[in-house]
Amino acid sequence: MKSMFAAAAMAAVLTLPNAAAAGVTLVSLDPTYLDTIDTSDVGASIPAGIRFVNELDYAVDLFWINYSGDRVFYATIAAFGIRLQSTFTSHPWILARSGTATLAQGTGELVDGFIALSTNPATFSDYDVAYIRGAFAAVPEPSTWALAIAGFGLAGAGLRRRSRTAVPA
Repeated sequence: MKSMFAAAAMAAVLTLPNAAAAGVTLVSLDPTYLDTIDTSDVGASIPAGIRFVNELDYAVDLFWINYSGDRVFYATIAAFGIRLQSTFTSHPWILARSGTATLAQGTGELVDGFIALSTNPATFSDYDVAYIRGAFAAVPEPSTWALAIAGFGLAGAGLRRRSRTAVPA
């Protein structure tokens, strides 16, 4: 399961426009999956680096998911801030809104998740780039859920009523 997830992430990578840079722009991964199912893999660890770019208007806390699947706090990245992080290719990283998460799995407002793909960066410009955009932070309001459920209910009722109407012969 883990290798399938990493393969999907690799297939979704977009290369940077600067041909001289070896790093890639990482695709945001589901931080809930990384937090609860994924772990760092000691046998597949190749040196890498990630340049975390916070594009949000609030600070985020950076956590590494270790070999046991536990969170390890690394840093707080300020709003619109950047952090250069040495890592390994098999190490998952998650980000949560600053101050909402603890070291316990499943806590906090998880925002994004990333795994480095480029190996052996020679310079900071070779680091993979992870744009923190909060792709997984949006949670619909209760009124949005109610409206969606009501809409599906009305559509289902309309289809049900339509299928019961007899067709004249």
